[in-house]
Amino acid sequence: MNKFKKCLSLVLLCLLSIANFACQPQEVVEINTELFVAICERNTARLSEILSTPQYQQYIDINMTYDKAPLDCAVPGDTLFIAAIKAGSSDMATTIYSSSLASIDLGKTDSFGRNALHWAATTCNQNVAVMLMNTEIDKNATDNAGETAVQLSNKAQCPEIGDYILQSQNQNP
Repeated sequence: MNKFKKCLSLVLLCLLSIANFACQPQEVVEINTELFVAICERNTARLSEILSTPQYQQYIDINMTYDKAPLDCAVPGDTLFIAAIKAGSSDMATTIYSSSLASIDLGKTDSFGRNALHWAATTCNQNVAVMLMNTEIDKNATDNAGETAVQLSNKAQCPEIGDYILQSQNQNP
């Protein structure tokens, strides 16, 4: 009965929404999944559209972790921000980070114990790494295997990211 009431309230909310807004209850209920799908499809325009649509914003949890069946770029435990970085898209990561909803918990890690900086290093995403160095992210965090972002950047053959992290740490101890 509880699920029925919740569904009914969503339908009523849709019916009462502003004119010209095509409300699809399934889309509203699964809006966070749609964000992950947009990331996996590397569809920055759709990601921006969802994040900026006022009717969707009340349903978006920018720090939620993905809990559905694995997608090609998101597995259970990934946050939107980490999924965007893993997808190799600086544009999408920046879109999420700078969205009006952005209150990103940079302490969140995925099932590998990796934070956003770990993934920026692993995917050689220098733009995101530079952006993250100006935040409070733990630059010395280790993943489940005991590796830091600097070590992961060297393994990924992009030591310039590791050098940048070390240089930034030395400037801002």
